[in-house]
Amino acid sequence: MELLLADLDGNHRQVSTEHVIAATGYNPDVRRLSFLSPEIVERLQLIGQTPRLSSHFESSVAGLYFVGAISATSFGPTMRFVAGADFTSQRILKHLTHPSRRASFAVPHQANSMPGTE
Repeated sequence: MELLLADLDGNHRQVSTEHVIAATGYNPDVRRLSFLSPEIVERLQLIGQTPRLSSHFESSVAGLYFVGAISATSFGPTMRFVAGADFTSQRILKHLTHPSRRASFAVPHQANSMPGTE
């Protein structure tokens, strides 16, 4: 099989290969993210199986951001790839460092709130 590839500068190259794998069909589902508690998932506003995100990638749970493939429903297919990382990181950084958000970073101290901190 011969593939003709083009880069962003318009340069072309031909590649000979025996197989081509198209990684399609992955369906992000916030409920499969095992690091999120059921209580957090319950509080999320969803579009299908993915979180509804603000223009800053923030979910309906304040301070919880989603990036990568799970953000593609809100921001488009480019978010599935590393190519979207620069846009994403700049958008979140700008939001997190905005002066109006600084007060929300205070986390109340709770004794023994973390395992191993007794």
